[in-house]
Amino acid sequence: MRTARPEEIDPAAADDARRSGAVLVDVREPDEWARGRASGAVHLPLGQLPGLVDELPAGELLFICHSGVRSFKAAELALARGRAARSVRGGTDAWAKAGLPLER
Repeated sequence: MRTARPEEIDPAAADDARRSGAVLVDVREPDEWARGRASGAVHLPLGQLPGLVDELPAGELLFICHSGVRSFKAAELALARGRAARSVRGGTDAWAKAGLPLER
């Protein structure tokens, strides 16, 4: 069985979806997370995701990383588990360039 290819969402649309109830999940490593993150994100490193994806809140999951590669993998995994999931195109780099809120 082939897994569906995740949809990518631009940072502004992801921020709108987050404010409307989607869960923004940052899958970067702890040191990356500590340097700054998209406002409202929860932290779950990609390596821990397989064992914890089913424990994430119900509803749409939006995955974000540094540039979009790990978040795409995370969205693939979530889709394979039957979750609604998208990947934020360009990651936190694109989020910051779009002038969207960041937390330190």
